[in-house]
Amino acid sequence: MFFRPYQQQEDHLYAQLRDDQKYSKAKDQIEYFWSIYAPYADNPFIIQAQKQNQFKQRWWELILAAGLIKSGTSVCKKTTPEGPDIMVDSNPTIFIEAIAPTRGSCMSKDQLPELEFRKNKPIVKDLPKRQFLLRLTSAFREKFKKYELYRKNGLIGCNDPYIIAISSCDLSDYGDLMDFPVSAAFSIVAGAGDLVLSENGNFVQYQPTISKSNLSSVEANSFLNLQYSGVSGVIYSSSNVLNCPNCPQENFILFRNPNAQNKIPDGIFKIETWD
Repeated sequence: MFFRPYQQQEDHLYAQLRDDQKYSKAKDQIEYFWSIYAPYADNPFIIQAQKQNQFKQRWWELILAAGLIKSGTSVCKKTTPEGPDIMVDSNPTIFIEAIAPTRGSCMSKDQLPELEFRKNKPIVKDLPKRQFLLRLTSAFREKFKKYELYRKNGLIGCNDPYIIAISSCDLSDYGDLMDFPVSAAFSIVAGAGDLVLSENGNFVQYQPTISKSNLSSVEANSFLNLQYSGVSGVIYSSSNVLNCPNCPQENFILFRNPNAQNKIPDGIFKIETWD
């Protein structure tokens, strides 16, 4: 069983899913995903998932692994909590580090605002795409630093592919609202900007940086920068806890880094793939 009895300082959404009958469908789905992933997860996984502010992060790792397994990718069992979250049985081993970025600090002017609803429908207004993309770039950089640490500590070999898996499940309820004109993740790895309408044909504008409120900027073209050649690819999903397909891999997109030092072999991942 994924859900455990009440504990102090447990995650609020975790408790709602466990105790409130109106969330029974989502709860059953999570138990189903857990039945797939449990043989591969490290022992502390379900304990960590219950902790305050940890549930969505662990949920993303759960559906990521379950989706990959369901699609036919061979996942290895973790024997220690150390190292990347998921290991794919390949030669060499492929390591995946999952992250579900949050909206950011309330002290920051770049915090992603909550999506507002009225009568259960989102209020139409300009989408805060700049702030949304800043959260994704922050997640990418955080997990790149983790990659460097793993390499330093010998947890990843010099020839092992490394994938950063990013979910928007903890970025309010924007989800795929931000996937226009292309997937939000493509915007941070390849500098894909706004759609431009032209007499000579429409095109997506190149936007290599994203501005911050303090007038500085961050890179939005990571795969064009050889500094990040250690990252073999990015997997992205816009699903959230209450709106996830039973085959979560249907919402995964793999972006392979054309400048990666360790390429992802063809045929390992049977999900939508962009090169």
